[in-house]
Amino acid sequence: MNDDLQFDERRSEAWRAAIVEHARSGGRRSGPKRAVIVGLVFAAVAVSGGGVAFALSAHVEHAAVVASSTPTPIERDTPSFTFTPTPTPTPTPEPTEDPELIARRDAEQACTSLSSALDGNGNILSADAWSAALESAQRSATAAAEQSPSFAAFEADVSTLQRTPLPGPSATDAEKNEYFDAYLPVASGCWPLGVHLPTD
Repeated sequence: MNDDLQFDERRSEAWRAAIVEHARSGGRRSGPKRAVIVGLVFAAVAVSGGGVAFALSAHVEHAAVVASSTPTPIERDTPSFTFTPTPTPTPTPEPTEDPELIARRDAEQACTSLSSALDGNGNILSADAWSAALESAQRSATAAAEQSPSFAAFEADVSTLQRTPLPGPSATDAEKNEYFDAYLPVASGCWPLGVHLPTD
């Protein structure tokens, strides 16, 4: 048995070329581990002349494939958000004013109109002022009666007063009494409303 190492120059040259080419193509990415494996291949070539070198080179190819595989990305659960729209508040309806209160204000306005055409002693300021006051009082009394039937009688009294001729300086007692009889129900209707029309 010959203990001297026998080298096959052609086989050794072929393996060197393959190892160098492999190192050029991917050796930079493998780092220290690849360098160790390549060193082992060289040693195997030198010692055995090819058999061990083939086995180690196959291991190098397999390791390179495993090392170069793309790492599997880590999948993380993406939190889901549910958008809940803010509910639109229902508008609160404005409270409806009591028609009776509206009618009372209109009736008060009628009485105030008449009072504005009288002096402190209850005398009519002028025929024109009184006529304008009666027209305004009539409109307000009609509005009050439309809001509430309880003011229908007051509206009728104001309407009667407006139709009654205003006595002049030379009017008879009968004419004055007729006018006073038309005026008195209106004055009586204004008192509960807080407007005092003179009756003397």
